[in-house]
Amino acid sequence: MSLAKLKKTLDSFWTGELGFSINHLRKGEVKIVRVKQMINVPPHWPLIALKVDDRCIIPLEDRMASDLENVFETLSVEEVFTTSGIETIQRARPQDRMVHWLHLFCDKNHFKPYRKHRARRLTEADEQICKDWHLKYPKAIGPHSYQYANPITYGIIVDGELTSVALVLRYNLPFWEIGVETRPDCRGRGYAKSVTSLATEETIAFGRTAWYYLDVNPTNIASLRVAKSLGYVEYMETLNRKPQQNRAR
Repeated sequence: MSLAKLKKTLDSFWTGELGFSINHLRKGEVKIVRVKQMINVPPHWPLIALKVDDRCIIPLEDRMASDLENVFETLSVEEVFTTSGIETIQRARPQDRMVHWLHLFCDKNHFKPYRKHRARRLTEADEQICKDWHLKYPKAIGPHSYQYANPITYGIIVDGELTSVALVLRYNLPFWEIGVETRPDCRGRGYAKSVTSLATEETIAFGRTAWYYLDVNPTNIASLRVAKSLGYVEYMETLNRKPQQNRAR
């Protein structure tokens, strides 16, 4: 699948979700679209804004229109996704936390495998190792995360301990999400790249497009570098809201 064909597939999916084709917009245009119910981007965070190729769609429910419609009418595409723009939107919705994400996708024609470290799928035989990971890093992505998405878990084990974990979340979508976590003392050694490579390879083997997304902030530069080195391509940015009372991801 060429890059153009991959983008066409993704465009078609999001057109169906939004009820409006982003390709109908001019570059630099912001379009507010009324929706009957919120559109969730996994993991169940309601979508506030979506940008593809410098075109932006704002799907607003009627109950949120009074809070946000006037705000978005004053912002350009670029401003929506800047720190100041996000702060403006946040002030209009203080009951939610706004998060800016970058989404990347990879198919078999773009994938560049990396096998420096031996990664493998984790099984029931690894239960104690997985429990140890959860006890040491209770807030990190791990083998017990996102059970609602029927995940497949991959890991790299060194000296009897997990160094890096990747989860493939098997949503009923054309693409499956990959989440990755590496022990702080093991970063910068290629573990994350190796385990992400295996997770990506098997996702593609299942006939799905691999989906990798991350918070847009300076601390995620290494994560972005890993994704791009494996062949992931940037497709869209989104702004999502998360209720303050449920902050843990």
